[in-house]
Amino acid sequence: MIISNIEIERFSITSSNPFEAVVAAIKAAVGHPNMKEFLKATKGGLTFAELESAVHKGLGKSGLMMFMELYNLDRLILPVNAKIISSV
Repeated sequence: MIISNIEIERFSITSSNPFEAVVAAIKAAVGHPNMKEFLKATKGGLTFAELESAVHKGLGKSGLMMFMELYNLDRLILPVNAKIISSV
């Protein structure tokens, strides 16, 4: 088995605004590319410059891009051969 280490940054936001308003502001600042088009544009033998250009087109004003959004679920159910991840 190959073990990979990834670096993750976490941050906290404290605001007097309603939670929904804060989430809406964050979502507005993050890019929401059409993932089908994004995958098509980044697939294949691209040069670094071509890949970089395709990625930059999907970034929001924050310089971030949303790849996936998980909703507040009790349980995330994965395929039968995967483990079930529960959150509290």
